[in-house]
Amino acid sequence: MNSNGYTSGKPDVPWWMTQIATGVDYRKRYAYEDKWPVWRAYYRGDFAPKVLPMNLFFKMLRMTVPRIYFRNPAVAITPTRPGAEQMALAQMLERLDNRLISLMSMKASMKTMIQRTWMYGTSYGKIGFGSEFAYNRRSQAAGTDAGPAADKTLGRERLEYSSNIKDGMPWFLPGHTGDLIVPAGTVNFNSCRWMAERVIRPVEDVKADPRLSHNKNIKASRYYDMSSSSSPRDKGEYREGMVDLLVVKDSKYNKVIIIAPGQTSNDNRGGEVLFFDNDPLQTETSFGIRTLIFNEEDDVCWGLPDSKILEPQQLEANETRTQIMWHRRATVVKMLVQAGMMDEDEIAKMTSEDVLAAITVKDLNAIKILQAADIPAGLFRAMEQVENDVREVTGFSRNQAGEYAQGSADRTAYEASVVRESSEIRLDERRDSTADMMVGVLQDCNQLVFEHWKDDQVDLVVGPEGTALWVAYRPEMLKTAKYAMTIDPDSGSMETRQARIQKGRLIYGDLKTNPLIDPELLSRYYVTQYGDPELDHLIRGMGAMRQGVGGNPEQPLQLNQYMDMLSKKSPNSG
Repeated sequence: MNSNGYTSGKPDVPWWMTQIATGVDYRKRYAYEDKWPVWRAYYRGDFAPKVLPMNLFFKMLRMTVPRIYFRNPAVAITPTRPGAEQMALAQMLERLDNRLISLMSMKASMKTMIQRTWMYGTSYGKIGFGSEFAYNRRSQAAGTDAGPAADKTLGRERLEYSSNIKDGMPWFLPGHTGDLIVPAGTVNFNSCRWMAERVIRPVEDVKADPRLSHNKNIKASRYYDMSSSSSPRDKGEYREGMVDLLVVKDSKYNKVIIIAPGQTSNDNRGGEVLFFDNDPLQTETSFGIRTLIFNEEDDVCWGLPDSKILEPQQLEANETRTQIMWHRRATVVKMLVQAGMMDEDEIAKMTSEDVLAAITVKDLNAIKILQAADIPAGLFRAMEQVENDVREVTGFSRNQAGEYAQGSADRTAYEASVVRESSEIRLDERRDSTADMMVGVLQDCNQLVFEHWKDDQVDLVVGPEGTALWVAYRPEMLKTAKYAMTIDPDSGSMETRQARIQKGRLIYGDLKTNPLIDPELLSRYYVTQYGDPELDHLIRGMGAMRQGVGGNPEQPLQLNQYMDMLSKKSPNSG
């Protein structure tokens, strides 16, 4: 039986290569790929000669990224059903996911994705388990060091080198926008049938990879239709000994296909299939690939780049600054000397730094000082208008750029707070999109952990009496419950220790006389805002370790024992 993409149960390479080629054209057109080299040059400060730039790209990008990514990323997991069992499972999963966030270096990946989203409109990250180039359960079990034995002096040969990928662990890595391909006409990334990614690997690693087939005669090649040749990784000096592979993820049949283009013929529709199997990284809601977009379009899936919106202002700012530069040069005092009335040596004295130099002239009346006009004030007003336009488009005030606005000393605290809250709306929307992406990544990683982690895990939790407890559980036990997962929004904003203490003082003062508030819990909250472990002992039971079972990781409580403990303290457990 044949189907689109397959013939007699095997991948139809010409069909896939044609689909991928049209997908590449779709991305080039609607992701404005022809402008990427220009935007990169702006960010790097590479402007045309004789142009005095005002680098808005560098300024705005470096202002945006720190305000969106989560400095201390963390998740808060709450059960959707009542009961001590659901509470315990949610608490264990929360500890597990926050541990994964650190182990997978998600903070660094998010920063990279945010920068690429700002620059190119769309970014993506990919999720895997145990090995970067493993695409089924058998190759995942082989681990990141899977490979043939080299000669005896060198030992076993590694085929993967990413330090963020560890055996038996899920991982999340950002990809470059120019490597992602979806079907032409896709309006939403969540609704496309397939996704493809270009992967660049050394030829010798591809030949030696036992997880691939038909790879012994692979030669160095490049799929030229992928991304701009201005990118360093696509230039000749970086391409020697490298081969492009196309990894296709088909959600219709839950398959993954690896194609090496151009290996079997000169036809751009030809290629060698190196791998074809079921895809364990796909879930009901994801290809194992998560995208991030800040400015959505209504009829295409590719996001609108901030770079495209900012470019006209960048060009206008450069032109205005350059005109100011030339006018400034024109205002330099000049001297008109009648021919033959002053020797060259005397002219040199006029432009030297010597004080009280004696200058000899043949006729003083033959020398005139020329003072040109001042720089037109309209140029400065034009420059200010460009800056205002940039702030209007991006939503950043002058104060948020690290400058005092004119008359800022006359603003009241209330007015300042209104301006700050209004400008935060746009950033909150972007931060919310980043949080949703992070939640999706963790949901995918949880599925991998539930399937692959068979050994007991031990985590430290705070018990119902405020006592620290070590609890043992198997990850597969956690998938029996349903959870609502949210990102703590405060983890994305700067909050000093003094600010936390001040907030705690205000909350404590407002609630300490309220009969509905538990005074012990309120006091515990107030003390924790100081961040001083020595103060923990001021609260009864807080910071204390349980003695015996549960008091150390070698003698943890079992999860069912912890559930029984919670049920005795939970008012909803009956």
